[in-house]
Amino acid sequence: MDLPINIVQKDVIIRGDLAAIRSGRFCIIRKGTLIRPSSKKFSKGVTLFPVHIGDHVMIEEDCVISAAQICSFVHIGAGSVIGGSAVLKECCRVLPGSVVAADSVFPPYSTIAGNPARVIGQEPECTEDLMTEATKQYYDNFQPSNMPKASFA
Repeated sequence: MDLPINIVQKDVIIRGDLAAIRSGRFCIIRKGTLIRPSSKKFSKGVTLFPVHIGDHVMIEEDCVISAAQICSFVHIGAGSVIGGSAVLKECCRVLPGSVVAADSVFPPYSTIAGNPARVIGQEPECTEDLMTEATKQYYDNFQPSNMPKASFA
């Protein structure tokens, strides 16, 4: 089994302690993003649902993700909010600053924008290839920032 090859940048919060958050390979999660499970309130309390993120997904800076599923080859622009239990199918692109309402489902190859977000266009058929190349290139060229060395007294 291949291990995930992902980049999670600084100041990212992933609330995997609440419910399972799974990601595929070559996922890039940029600075300041929050990924948390979606929740629903029932008469007997609150239920938290897992988050599934596919392969070759790019989540730009300062996003809030509570989606149920982000399929493979998806690009989410900076400052976007993906509401609870939302589903983004394969090869979608969410433009920066978009707010995807809870429980929304967007079809494959959708270009999504606005508040509330809606489909404003279609992504090209080559989106899978473009996202594969973009995430692999980002991974290959990534240089971690220098971390201060721990000192022991």
